[in-house]
Amino acid sequence: MRLAVIIKERCNPAKCGLACVKACPINRTGKDCVYINKETNKAVIDESLCTGCGLCVKKCPLNAIIIVNLPERLEENPFHRYGTNGFALYRIPEPEKGVVLGLIGRNGIGKSTALKLLSGVLKPNLGLERFSSSEDVKKQVLKHLRGSKAQAFFEALFKGSVKTVYKVQRIELVARKFQGSVKEFLEKASSDKAQVLNTCKSLGIEHLMLRQLSTLSGGELQRVVIAFTALKDANFKFIDEPSSYLDIKQRVNTAKFIKQLSNDSAIVVVDHDLLMLDYMADYVQVLYGTPHAFGIVSKPMQAKAGINAYLEGYLRDLNVRFREKPIDFKTRKQSFKSATPCIEWPEFEVALNSFTLKVESGVLFQNEIIGIVGENGIGKSTFAKALAGLLKTKPELRLNISIAYKPQYLEVNNNMLVKEFLKGWEAYKHLLKPFELEPLMNQELSTLSGGELQRVFIARALTKEADLVLLDEPSAYLDIEQRLQLGKIVRDLLSATNSSALIIDHDLLFLTQISDRVLVFQGEPGLQGFARTPLSVEEAMNAFLKMLNITVRRDSITGRPRINKPESVLDKKQREKNNWFG
Repeated sequence: MRLAVIIKERCNPAKCGLACVKACPINRTGKDCVYINKETNKAVIDESLCTGCGLCVKKCPLNAIIIVNLPERLEENPFHRYGTNGFALYRIPEPEKGVVLGLIGRNGIGKSTALKLLSGVLKPNLGLERFSSSEDVKKQVLKHLRGSKAQAFFEALFKGSVKTVYKVQRIELVARKFQGSVKEFLEKASSDKAQVLNTCKSLGIEHLMLRQLSTLSGGELQRVVIAFTALKDANFKFIDEPSSYLDIKQRVNTAKFIKQLSNDSAIVVVDHDLLMLDYMADYVQVLYGTPHAFGIVSKPMQAKAGINAYLEGYLRDLNVRFREKPIDFKTRKQSFKSATPCIEWPEFEVALNSFTLKVESGVLFQNEIIGIVGENGIGKSTFAKALAGLLKTKPELRLNISIAYKPQYLEVNNNMLVKEFLKGWEAYKHLLKPFELEPLMNQELSTLSGGELQRVFIARALTKEADLVLLDEPSAYLDIEQRLQLGKIVRDLLSATNSSALIIDHDLLFLTQISDRVLVFQGEPGLQGFARTPLSVEEAMNAFLKMLNITVRRDSITGRPRINKPESVLDKKQREKNNWFG
């Protein structure tokens, strides 16, 4: 069985000359295998006629077509499909009361779709176009789920005997929709003032109560929306990417908070920060398949086993391999060997209104990557902008180097095409191949998803002629595999261009894997920051984790970092040895 998928955002018959229609050999026999729907003005592929020759895929200049063969053992209808030639999700996660269930998988594989189906935002259709009635839909869905834990859940959902709440991935949409203060917003979830106040204190947002939602930063808005989700009277809570915009301290605190919510509710959470997902989840279900075409949900596994299976790319109980090579963290290679400085900065200060940043002197060598860690509002982006010459410093910095800067917040020219934005990227096309940028070239920047836009901005910074590349939170919106690919891409491009990089990020797993050394920021957010001179990864992370009061060990199988449970045997041993980054 095969699926033919049309990515609607890319399909534009007015620009392609109907290449897919003309290329199809079945069409030449007089049958309509590939045709243009007059109502939607989009291509349609009849899957019953498609032979899987792939000519339409090769000829489409807009890269809008995906033809995939499904695994032979998958002899079932999808649980949900987005109409003809749309994405298909096979199987569904199984939420359970008292449990935090984590979903892990690539972007475009169906994680958010699964949350929408479980929360009732989206109605399952089993991949069928029509049902005789809504009752028929429910009957067929329950028959499809027969014998699984999900059957009981959907039976209760259809009867209205369970209450659900869904924390959306795109939190900026919440601020656009609701006009009012944080206090007014949270009181829509709960009228219990004491409960509202306690929840705000737990998430560190009590000082925001009188602020308007529209004025909040990304990290502030994220915690407010999580608070709303927690306060809502629901026994099933679905949380999509809670770590986005949060610094590491806020991530740990939020993970603890979500874990506590499972005392009274069933929690399903999607997150690309493996360190946090491992910390908060009891069980994990892996989603695999072909991004934008189809996704398959695995059976639940213990969190450690599930994350390790995902990193290995192999599900033993199904004998399914979904990645050619495993991802291994046992060895972290420091490949820079140059003793030639790329940039040396003296001790300096930056004053911005009521905020002051003091920086120790430091040096960055050619081809070296220095990671930067610290809380939000502590001066990391200020440091990057100062080096880039965008802010005044005392004394004045005169570095005499060229800099390529990828900012934290990405602003776009709505009418500009990706290929115009990435002018000159062809010289590094082979190194950027894992970023899958070619299918995006004819799209306007304003039509890209968060992850696509992030990859495009990173590529632009890396392919500019510059001595120093500054990347501010490059892992945002990227899935786990893309984050790890980013490390290799940066390293390869630095070698090709003989440049160096400073990378600010909050994903410690990603940052410790990619960095040669680390620069730690400390201080009081919003008031004062202090940047130490760069240290080795081990020294820096030991100092940083001690500030956060958490210990981290290495997984015995994959070597990935894992946060120890407070007061556990390993936690106590590492604290006694002053070894916070094991």
